Amino acid sequence: MPIIEIEAENSGYIYSGINATYATVHDVASGNLVINDDAIQVCNAFTNPYYFLYRGALVFDTTLLPAGATITAITLSLYGHTDKSDTDVDITIVDGSDLADTFVVADYGDLLDEVTSYGEYDTSGFTAEAYNVITLNAAGIAALQTAITAGAKIRFGLRTSTDIANTTPTDREWVSYYGSDTIGKKPKLTITYNEPRKGQAWIEGSNFHFFDEYNVEKILAAANSIVSNESEIVCHEDNVVYV
Repeated sequence: MPIIEIEAENSGYIYSGINATYATVHDVASGNLVINDDAIQVCNAFTNPYYFLYRGALVFDTTLLPAGATITAITLSLYGHTDKSDTDVDITIVDGSDLADTFVVADYGDLLDEVTSYGEYDTSGFTAEAYNVITLNAAGIAALQTAITAGAKIRFGLRTSTDIANTTPTDREWVSYYGSDTIGKKPKLTITYNEPRKGQAWIEGSNFHFFDEYNVEKILAAANSIVSNESEIVCHEDNVVYV
């Protein structure tokens, strides 16, 4: 199976600001600060007397994949910069469909309701100055498959598991990764896929099968009969003719 690596075209984070009430920083609609084309910070923290969070953001261009490709596996690799954690936590990939290509402060609130995991890893395994690899699950693969079919970019958010669970921290859960601005250490997707099969056609019994432009198998049942003649397959009596 072919494998392709795609580097992030943008990465960064949105910062909540600080407040002595956790719900205020967790649930705020817009962040206090947004950073583009830079390192990724993911954090849920308490430093007496204040709470604060960072939510990471990533954008990848899926048009580098051939139209109709069928995704079988994906990993997200994040090059470790710093682990400032007092307590280990899961870093979770979530849907980032609502993110702008150039991140804005409102993206902080846009990530609040994104709680479905596309894959996660425990920061107890964090490695600085090396890639930390997260395997995407079926939901993550499906999201990328949808983006490819639409010829669109794929956007991901990064949140701590305690941020998703709305769990008030008692210390720091905080890691950072190199971003899209650092050559040789950029975030990257490694994608394994099957080649497109559009245009392939065959007969099974009295039915005509083919793959459409999105690599989806279609089946046509003949109204009366299907006749195969060398390179031509003909459906007649009010059916369409395919050559």
